[in-house]
Order: sequence, then C-alpha cells, then structure tokens
Amino acid sequence: MNFGSVTALDINNNTVPEKDINMKIDCDWKATNMKLSFIPRAIVVGDNKTMQSGLAGVGFKLPLLQWLGLQNLSFNTEHTLPVTEIPNGGGTKALRLKIKPVAIPSENIAIGNIDTTLIIRLSYD
Repeated sequence: MNFGSVTALDINNNTVPEKDINMKIDCDWKATNMKLSFIPRAIVVGDNKTMQSGLAGVGFKLPLLQWLGLQNLSFNTEHTLPVTEIPNGGGTKALRLKIKPVAIPSENIAIGNIDTTLIIRLSYD
C-alpha cells in the first residue's frame, strides 16, 4: 500500500486520506461465528487502536470496516462480526476496511519511509 508523498504537517493535521484494503471471504461451506483480528508488529503503548508503523511519530488506525459499520477497530483484539453466517453451500463475502496514518502524540515525527506488516486473521466455524 502506498500513501505517496506525505508530510509531517499532513499527518499532524489529519489530512492524509484513508486507503482501502479490499479482500474476499470465500467459503465452500456454511461459515458461522466469524471473527476478525488485526495483528501488527507492535501497538502504541496504552493505545490498542493505534499500531506503530516503525517510523517514530507515525502510527496507523483502522477507522472503518465498511459493510459491518464497525469503527475505530482495536488491534490484537478478536472482533466478532455481526454477520451471522455465509449461507449453506458457501459463498463469497466482500471485506472492505480502511487504514489511515496518524500522528503518535508522544513522539516527534521522523523523516523516512514506512515498511511494516499487518496480519489480518479471519476465523470461523
């Protein structure tokens, strides 16, 4: 994912546009009890809604999971999806969420590039 050229002022003013993460859940059978987790390399101490980016002063938030209406998602937390199931015989469900770079208030923003990892884990019965 590339946010392009972003300045510290853009991040401090919260003017960097969110980017979409689009995935599909594709099951061959009826899926129930769906849970979604976002596992970063590290989170900001005392703030499980901001992941560290690896660049001082810059973090990431997950402001919206669109089709479920979930907002400000926490990292390292299992979110139970309000969708009850993927129907008998299986099917496909789009999974669209957004990610946004944000300032970490307790740190000065460093100059550099961000290269980080976020694991998105979906589990279901």
